[in-house]
Amino acid sequence: MTFTNFPIPTAPFEQSTFLSAGSSTPRSLAGRFADIVNVMDFGALNNNTGDNSAAFANAAGHLNLNRGGVVFVPPGIYAFTAPFDIPRFAPGGGWTPTVDFYMSGAMLTTSSAISTFRRLPIDQNDAANVLQGTKIRFHGGLFNGTNVAGQKGIDLGATYTALVEDVFFQSLDVGLELAFCLGARVVGCHSIGCVSHDFVARCGDGKWSGAGTSNSQSNHTTFEGCRAYSANGAIANYKVAGSSGVSIRNCIAEGSNPTSSILFDGQGSPVVKSFTVDNFHCEHFPSDAIIKMTGAGGGVYRFQQVHSTTAHRFLNSSGLSSGIYAIRDTPYVESYFFNGPAFTLDAGGAASAILIENWGGGDRNVADGVWWSGGVTPGNLLYLGHEPAGNGFMVESGQLKQYYGAALVPNAANDAAAAIAGVPIGGTYRNGNALQIRIA
Repeated sequence: MTFTNFPIPTAPFEQSTFLSAGSSTPRSLAGRFADIVNVMDFGALNNNTGDNSAAFANAAGHLNLNRGGVVFVPPGIYAFTAPFDIPRFAPGGGWTPTVDFYMSGAMLTTSSAISTFRRLPIDQNDAANVLQGTKIRFHGGLFNGTNVAGQKGIDLGATYTALVEDVFFQSLDVGLELAFCLGARVVGCHSIGCVSHDFVARCGDGKWSGAGTSNSQSNHTTFEGCRAYSANGAIANYKVAGSSGVSIRNCIAEGSNPTSSILFDGQGSPVVKSFTVDNFHCEHFPSDAIIKMTGAGGGVYRFQQVHSTTAHRFLNSSGLSSGIYAIRDTPYVESYFFNGPAFTLDAGGAASAILIENWGGGDRNVADGVWWSGGVTPGNLLYLGHEPAGNGFMVESGQLKQYYGAALVPNAANDAAAAIAGVPIGGTYRNGNALQIRIA
């Protein structure tokens, strides 16, 4: 057999160029391999031996620190005895770096008291002016621990619009902790058996120098479609601390019994103004409440479609002091109240207001002590979709109809009386589609 016109390579094989099917530009194998950084190419071991922190750091450090790129973690078990400190990606040269970690099928495991993945600033100047411009995204993977105090799966500080999706956290102290992560999204993540907290969004206060409760918030972070299977005696499955505009949507808390499913701590911050829980399913028995609130107040708190057939208390805000609460479309079942009222609020006198709309709770009057305790008076309550039986306010078609049991018509005298009690004056008590409550 004779071969003719067969080219003899004149360069190392990895430098030889090849055309991909349907493409027009030949590229070398070395160039193709460099498109995605693979941790195995930097000495990572996926057989549950050794320590992979240096290999992961070398792989991620191979990316352009001003542009970012993709780090691929193939399936396997990767052991860590020291933290993997994510490199200091930062904007530069007109670029804003985005770094993606693809880890489906990979387990990142430790028996040490470490944060397996960690990225923390040196101080607040570093956080705000250097690191925060980077977008970091985690896709897939399982972070596993041994229930040791101090173990965290991902400990991420100072980012903007970070993404954590389809990541699993198991048997750690804290699964995911976000600090000064503005506009972060945590989507489709699962956590099981974490000792203290499963998911945390907090400010940087206490984590690095110069950070406080008013300059390092994880504002407008969203937890969407997440599930926490609680360890018994956990502090909270979802914790929000010193951060405003955080939303917990379409999430689940179940498993053993924590102190609370959701803990909101305003930390006395003057810039923490709102918090939202929407379509939350609780299927365990928190020893305190589904939602525990503390740390000063004055914000707007929206709770909608919070479902439970087991918890004995919906809300305990006895440590918050004040706020405007909007509680809507919550089919709370009265027969499951085993221990005290559904709500424990410190209404702060004339500084708080509560709106209840479409509340399903049996035939009890929601203004009596079975439902409320701690500083709430009828003058602070407004109901929609539930007859208040002569206490508080009832609104129909945007008109105030009852006030302490007496039918009202829109006139100057009644408007003045309503204004004293906290309902906006003017006869019609709607602003667009939103009801307003004002405490005079």
